[in-house]
Amino acid sequence: MGTWIVETLDPNFRFECEGMPVKANEPVLFRHAQTGHYLASDSVRHGNEFGGEWEVMCHSFHGQNKTQNLQLEKTGHSTADIPARFQHEQNHFVIVTAPDASFSKAIEELHKFSIEDLIAEIKAKILERSAGGIKGIARIFKAMDDNGNRQLDCDDFRWGFIDYGFNLSKEEAAKVMEQFDHNKDGTVNFDEFLLYLKVSVITTVF
Repeated sequence: MGTWIVETLDPNFRFECEGMPVKANEPVLFRHAQTGHYLASDSVRHGNEFGGEWEVMCHSFHGQNKTQNLQLEKTGHSTADIPARFQHEQNHFVIVTAPDASFSKAIEELHKFSIEDLIAEIKAKILERSAGGIKGIARIFKAMDDNGNRQLDCDDFRWGFIDYGFNLSKEEAAKVMEQFDHNKDGTVNFDEFLLYLKVSVITTVF
């Protein structure tokens, strides 16, 4: 991890701002104390098992204003150990505060989820994309069945639903599969998949 120094964006005031409180919701820079490089992020979304994310790196994206560096040192507004170049947007970060006190919860509480709400959302999405028809549901099942054995295991459920935009953990995928697994053999065949969704349709209509 190391130690990071929070700095203002404007190099003309970095020397004066040392030791000042850091304001929330305003762009700042994070400089690595040991290497002097700034924390950065590109603007390209990279897909992984958590969904789409931006890559974070330690790299300084800055201009080449060497004349300004010398002028700031000459006037005493900077020293050699304080970078005096303007950093580009890749190095800009914001410390964001919560919108209200209801977000003041322990990390363990934030990680909890309602499996009932999750399953209801998943079922609604499947029925929406298949228009409630058997052929549409069959296409979704086949897309999730990676090895083509007509059986969905926990990994099939997880990665299949991740492809549909649901970033399920292994725990969540196991809970969802339990609901579809009618005979409790640890896998879900097409009949079980269809049966559970048809029950959902009847419940919705009546």
